Amino acid sequence: KGELVSYQGLAVDTAAQKDRERHLAEYASRLEHRDEKIYNLISDALYVTDNKGRFTLINDTLARRMETTINEAIGKYFSDFIPSSPADLIQQELTLCLTGEHRQPFEVMLPSTDGQTRIVELSNTPLLEKGKVIGVVGVSRDITIRRELELRLAQSSRLAAMGEFASGIAHEINNPVGLISGYAEEILDLMKDVPEIAEIENIKRGLKTIQEQAYRCKYITGNLLSFASQQKVRLQPTYIDQLVGESIAFYADGKQAKDIEILVEIETELPMVDTDPNQYGQVILNLLKNAADAMAGKGRIWVRLFVEQQMIVLEIVDDGPGLDIDIVNQIFDPFFTTKGPRGGTGLGLSICYGIVNELQGSISCDNSP
Repeated sequence: KGELVSYQGLAVDTAAQKDRERHLAEYASRLEHRDEKIYNLISDALYVTDNKGRFTLINDTLARRMETTINEAIGKYFSDFIPSSPADLIQQELTLCLTGEHRQPFEVMLPSTDGQTRIVELSNTPLLEKGKVIGVVGVSRDITIRRELELRLAQSSRLAAMGEFASGIAHEINNPVGLISGYAEEILDLMKDVPEIAEIENIKRGLKTIQEQAYRCKYITGNLLSFASQQKVRLQPTYIDQLVGESIAFYADGKQAKDIEILVEIETELPMVDTDPNQYGQVILNLLKNAADAMAGKGRIWVRLFVEQQMIVLEIVDDGPGLDIDIVNQIFDPFFTTKGPRGGTGLGLSICYGIVNELQGSISCDNSP
């Protein structure tokens, strides 16, 4: 109702890290022999370069990230170990730092050994000897997880605002749609005894169409309320493996699953979970239907249920074409769909998001186009 009731935020404590970096810079500038174990001061990737940008010291962490050894890296440049685009940016920043100019931390995208792209933040400080800049001391930090958390927080806040808006729209539409449906039904009842002539039959068909479309509007607004978490959840101890198995069996019996092969992998001895079986079952069915739609009703779906970091994870994967990277972050938005104007309302995944959020869980999408 326009009143601020809470805050939602992400706090990342970098004070200790900044303090270590300051001590490192002060310590390094006083050293006469820089081959002492500077890298023991910090846990992140560390490097020291000469005034050309060549490594004079790196620690084990940086050597592992660049897939080399400390001895092999000494005397070489970043460009000898990483792609040219980020290497050029790093060299540019090193050159500016060598002039004594104070530089802010900057970010680059780097490939990792697991085939994923990592976001790395680098912070450079001039290395001084008798008041003269003779090199650079730098710290490299992988901030990929932090960026993912920030992205999820931003998405969660945006969807929460959209959910509040959607619920308001749904409530406003429900009243007039209810009246339209009620009057159409009442007129149809009054016309039961009217002689069956062509003009009257046309009017009756029109009234039935009005009713059908009114019911469709009610269905859509009901889904909007589900997305906005306006439905009450009834938590109860539930064997989640049984619930998942029953939901898969129910879906597999339907016509839509005729050409779908569902491969199930459920970890044994899973603990009971406090959840709403009906709502959680709806999430499973929506995800299975979405996966089938992505494959045009033909292909394989993998369902995995397992424990990871004290959380129970349900993973549903299809072998469809995947999504364009530009739209992955929009898939939980209401009315967003890749199926075209006649393919659906674009509310299925939005409903999943609303239900899971109400059940105090989290839902996310990984993508491989």
